[in-house]
Amino acid sequence: MSTLIYCKNALSATPYYIEETSLNVYSLEELSYFILNNVYLLSSKFMNPELCNWIGRELKQTKLASELLGLVQSSAPLHIFVGHILGANGYASNKEIKDTLAIISTFENKSEAERKKMRADRLISNNKLVDAIYEYETLLADDIAKTMPKIVEGDVYHNLGVAFSRLFFFDEAIKCFDEAYKRNQKNKVFIVCYMRPDAQKTR
Repeated sequence: MSTLIYCKNALSATPYYIEETSLNVYSLEELSYFILNNVYLLSSKFMNPELCNWIGRELKQTKLASELLGLVQSSAPLHIFVGHILGANGYASNKEIKDTLAIISTFENKSEAERKKMRADRLISNNKLVDAIYEYETLLADDIAKTMPKIVEGDVYHNLGVAFSRLFFFDEAIKCFDEAYKRNQKNKVFIVCYMRPDAQKTR
């Protein structure tokens, strides 16, 4: 990690490997940092006995590990599982925990493709346009794109066009809008207003 994280709890000699980002974490604080900054990458796969056992064995948090394992075995909602982790070490503020759990509750029953779209949409709303473009293009190139309904795939192309237009890449934007219309047949008003980045709305 490039960010310095103060850890007041135990550090593990053996890291826990997070496959989604190819990341090793060594503490509850680092795990919390990952959750807060990669919330849309989380899925039910994050709730697994290996993580629970690592927390108990390597971080000596046996009570927390037992609680988490119980949640896994009872198939508890993902936001409950994550809430236990974030609330156990004091790294995240109450507001950060509340906001994160609220986000998780909106997508925990959605598909991987839908979660990735939501992540990219959020990047656009935060004006991180280059990152959003990367996320949309990665999603469209992934095999999971084949699982998306055509109308959703069209919305992804539309939002990609919005990101390009706000960066004044109008040729790329119009191609995306055309691809969007081929898939969802939504109103072609975006063709008229794409020259006005401030007027563009994501879908």
